[in-house]
Amino acid sequence: MNYIEECSNIIGNHDVTFTEDDIINFIKMRRRWPHGTLSVINYTHGKNNYVYECDGYLNYPKVKELYDLGFTIQAPHVLDLTEELRELNSKLYKIRGTETVGNFYFSKGTTNMASFPPHTHDYNVVVKPIYGQAEWLVGEDTFIAGPGDVIFIPMEYPHAVVKGEEPRLSITFNLDE
Repeated sequence: MNYIEECSNIIGNHDVTFTEDDIINFIKMRRRWPHGTLSVINYTHGKNNYVYECDGYLNYPKVKELYDLGFTIQAPHVLDLTEELRELNSKLYKIRGTETVGNFYFSKGTTNMASFPPHTHDYNVVVKPIYGQAEWLVGEDTFIAGPGDVIFIPMEYPHAVVKGEEPRLSITFNLDE
């Protein structure tokens, strides 16, 4: 088994449980998200500075408003937020020998902007849906994924959430080689 498969198995077998309220409470920690870190996925492809105050920290009411409108929020570098995430990061560290970047993607699922348009990365991505289902595009394949699934996206593979009509949360793990 190669290290990517081993990491995918660890991610898939590690219990991670969050509710929508948990995620909203994380976002309320406005100083946790300095300027340019948290993104709202919208028609400007996440390039939106108006969710930050003039002090450079997050404007929670604006983010919450966009979340309530159904836009997807991307919160980066989340593997230090709870004990269960720190434990998972520690397991991955023992395999990879380095920290892993983990990101939350969450939405109420009420707009047609479920994700960035199909895009690629120069690293592998493992996705662990925590709650809610969404229709994914990976390469040329489309499928529904939800809790209990693990999605492996090889580097340079086009991917996107095509449709997500219900509240959902996923954690992505960036695994470079």
